Amino acid sequence: MFEIKKRKTRLILTLKEECKISTIQECYDRLVCSLNKDKVTTVEVVVGENAEIDTSYLQLLLSLKVSGIEVKYPEGLKSLGEVARLYGITLN
Repeated sequence: MFEIKKRKTRLILTLKEECKISTIQECYDRLVCSLNKDKVTTVEVVVGENAEIDTSYLQLLLSLKVSGIEVKYPEGLKSLGEVARLYGITLN
C-alpha cells in the first residue's frame, strides 16, 4: 500500500508493503488530485524496508519525472532500485 502526505510545496509518497497493480489506480488518482489542487512541485518517495514494488509503480514514478515534477528519494531507492535496474532505468 501507500501513504501520501503534503508538506508545503511537496508531497511525501511512502511505499509500504505490497505496491501492486491492484492499488496503482487509487495511488494515481490521489497523486493527481494532490498535484493539481496543491500546486506541488516535488514528490519525495520513501520506500519502506519491506516494500514489494511492481512495474506499475515504477511507471507512475517515471511519468511524474517526465511530466516535470521533481522526484526525490531522500532515504534511497531500496527495493525500487532493484526493479529499476532490471529494466535498465535510472530513477534519480
